[in-house]
Amino acid sequence: MQTITFFSYKGGTGRSIAVANAARYLTLLGFRVAVMDFDLEAPGLHYKFSQAADGAPVAVERGVVDYLFSFVTEGKRPASINDYVTEVFALDKDKPPIYLIPAGKAPSVDYWQKLSRLNWHELFYAPESQGVELFLDLKYRIEDEITPDFLLIDSRTGVTEMGGVATTILPDTIIYLLLYNRENLDGARAVLRSLKRSMRQIGDQKVKIFGALGRLPELGDYELESKLLGEVRAFLEETADNLEDTLALDEIFVLHSEPVLQLRESLLVGTEHSPDDSILLQDYLRLFSHIVPKAMIMPRIENLIRAAREKIWFDPEGATKEMEYLAEVYGTPECFREVLMFYNVRSIKGFRALKMAQRFWTVTQEPKDLLLRRTVAETFEVPSILGSSYIPDLNFIESVWRAWEEADITLGRKLAESYGYIKNNPGKAADIYLQLIKKFGVRDDDLARCIRMLMTAERIEEARNLIDTFKDTQMSNLDFLTAWAEFAVQQGDSNYLKYLSQEPIILGLLEGDPDVALEVAERTGQRQIIVKHIGAKLAMIIGGGPSPALTKIGIVYSALGKEQEFIAQVRNRMPQSQADWFLKMYF
Repeated sequence: MQTITFFSYKGGTGRSIAVANAARYLTLLGFRVAVMDFDLEAPGLHYKFSQAADGAPVAVERGVVDYLFSFVTEGKRPASINDYVTEVFALDKDKPPIYLIPAGKAPSVDYWQKLSRLNWHELFYAPESQGVELFLDLKYRIEDEITPDFLLIDSRTGVTEMGGVATTILPDTIIYLLLYNRENLDGARAVLRSLKRSMRQIGDQKVKIFGALGRLPELGDYELESKLLGEVRAFLEETADNLEDTLALDEIFVLHSEPVLQLRESLLVGTEHSPDDSILLQDYLRLFSHIVPKAMIMPRIENLIRAAREKIWFDPEGATKEMEYLAEVYGTPECFREVLMFYNVRSIKGFRALKMAQRFWTVTQEPKDLLLRRTVAETFEVPSILGSSYIPDLNFIESVWRAWEEADITLGRKLAESYGYIKNNPGKAADIYLQLIKKFGVRDDDLARCIRMLMTAERIEEARNLIDTFKDTQMSNLDFLTAWAEFAVQQGDSNYLKYLSQEPIILGLLEGDPDVALEVAERTGQRQIIVKHIGAKLAMIIGGGPSPALTKIGIVYSALGKEQEFIAQVRNRMPQSQADWFLKMYF
């Protein structure tokens, strides 16, 4: 039997609902699970398992307090632990029930009276006290009589006798939940150091400790969240006065806040909720898949995967859906990888594949996986500016791109464009373009896009330095020339404008962007160059029919006071219906 204690220094961390979801997760895998509510002064697990529409608690008659009260008043251990167990049936009827050992029939008067009569000092500190032996016996009786694979303990908050029992005597693993504030961090570090001392004193150094930062808002910034977790780890693992007390946590997870659950808490695991729509459910699955020993979970997962593999030959879509369900419910890396392999075999791409790849990355945080890289490279496209039913987390795409040393220029460009125009993060886009230019040199319009993103991000000196670096070698690059001119106009840079006012350059700008060419010409007294050549430019493009380029030429004609001349040219050179449509739309 594996014993996992969920503990917190303060309340409000989401500890009890995490315990209930963990129980559902393990039950769905077919494990026998016992859950014990050790938060005796604020019990609530019997509420977390409620299936009633109004949130009414699961009906219980007795629990831990009654068990302890019987021992204290009668001087002997109760006959059977089963008398204190309430079976909570899983939603899936072919799975085993959850064996709930509640705190008791709270909040009844009888419960509080029994709790008030328990003398913790006598139970634990009086001569010949039997508190430790009593709880060890309780654990062994649970193992012998209920025979669970897992015992989950919802421990009381703070530094208490019951908290000490739950965290030093009973567990194989501790999940420590905390919030991101100094009070929680100070308390967490003090308690965890105390736990380490206690474990050292009783000679047990095998207990694994995982941190879980609860109620964290979704920041939408992977780097910022990683930095925050790094700060939390650094604080908790700061060197202690007694070096032996210095902490080394196995891992720190995040349990994001879920706005809808602030109105009413409910289980997420094994319900109609989808990880695609719930970041907290994604967090739970990642946490639970890591804390369950691989040796216990993998045989069950492998059997389910094997069955899906066998089915794929005669029912490929049915097998794929079964595998998707396994990934959604159990959230293990193996399930996600198998789904991606199914997609690869069946050439399934698009949003469906990209969503699953992102979920795989969320669980593993391992962007170097070859299958993950292939899926991202083959399926990621710049989301539509007009909106899309699915926009992937660009932190995920960037993580995969950078893990492969930015070797995929196409993926890098798509990522930069997505940051710049979809996520409105020009600074991030500029950084990626700079990396592409450094690695691959100037290709296509990367340089021009980078200058524009730096301008939008108000990183003016960087844009200027980039222009100065390439102005002698990229004069034939029309995109670069246009971006340079846009910068010169925006900044009113007289030196740049003077250089760009040369007739050959203005003609080049007229080819790339007539608006910009006119701006440069107007500011440098070279308007006659535009007047001289605008007709030839119009003649070149009008034969191609309506186009953005033709619209820009029309705007320049209007700025020159020649709008009627432009309209006449359009009517003379285009079919009437086409000319009418174009002029109605744009002029």
